[in-house]
Order: sequence, then C-alpha cells, then structure tokens
Amino acid sequence: MSVTTDVHLYSIDPSLNLAAAADALQRICGLEGRTVDRVHFSRPLLRAENAIWTDIINAIDGNEEDLGYIDADFLKRGDLARFARQYPCVTVDADFCPISERFASIQKKCVDSKVRGDIILDLFTLSIGMHTLVFDPDISEKPQWANISLTFWSYSTPPDGREFERQLLNCPQFHALKTELEHAVGTLNVMVYQG
Repeated sequence: MSVTTDVHLYSIDPSLNLAAAADALQRICGLEGRTVDRVHFSRPLLRAENAIWTDIINAIDGNEEDLGYIDADFLKRGDLARFARQYPCVTVDADFCPISERFASIQKKCVDSKVRGDIILDLFTLSIGMHTLVFDPDISEKPQWANISLTFWSYSTPPDGREFERQLLNCPQFHALKTELEHAVGTLNVMVYQG
C-alpha cells in the first residue's frame, strides 16, 4: 500500500455545466496544446446518495466502470469539453503541468520546509463528472462524491501533516489560485487527505 498526500479542490454542485467547466479548466490548468500522461473514461456503478462502503467493496473494481483510456494524449482546445459531453466521467493525469508547477511554487513559499520535509505535491489529476474523491472507510462509511475535482498529490506525507495543512490552507497564494478556479466553476470545497 502506498502512502499519499492529496489536496482536493472539488465541487458537488449538480447544476454545474460540466462541458463549459471542462473547457475553462483545460485553459486555466494549462492543458491546451500539451501532451498529458493519460485520459481515462469511466461511469459510476452506484448512485452517490445510496452508496455505502459495503456496496463499494462488493462492486467490481471499486465504484466505477472502466470505459477506456488514452495514454499520452495531446489535448487540443475543446477536447475536454467534448469528452465531458461524451462520457459520464473524464479523468486527466497531467503531472508537472502549469497548474501543478504553480501549486508546487505555492507550497515552497507558504509551507515551512521543516513542516513539509521533502514533499511537494506536484502530481495533478483533473476529474470531470461524478466520481469519488477519497476511498477510505476509516474516514466515513460513505465516500465523498464530486462532479469536478482538481487534485494535487504526491507519494509521500509531510513530517507534520496537520501543520502542513494549516499553513497551506492559510496561504494567500493558495486562496488566489482557488478564487481564480472558482471564477470558472463556482464554489470549490477543499479536502486534504493523508493516508
């Protein structure tokens, strides 16, 4: 089992126009005209309001049906909006892209190096469409669902996880990035997960 630290900025707004949000996020995140690691397509197996962990554990491969993927895809303008209209959920793994580089810079400026240690959350995943954020029954019997999430993550945890979270979430540059994203997609919740 690997240990990760994830910072999720996510929306659960059911009225959100996912294709329009996908188009805006592709531009803001710097995913136009660049190759991403993978684009994955899926469909939730369970209705969010009815799912509990025992259902998910019994479902095939977690809680999503795999509809395929594209490795190392070059994203042109409008591709994410087209995918969001075509598939129930689109997930883009785009490590070391402009938004993840910006988030790494924010951490270096705002979180004391003794608190974060060697960890920098520089891996990035964007998901558009109904999906789960955290799959940990120690947190809740029910998973946290979202219809849009931007996840910054790394395969490690900081020496002082609580202080890392406090310093990051109180950082003005973090709030500026969150506000910029919210102008495109509406209110975003924040969840920090270490485990």
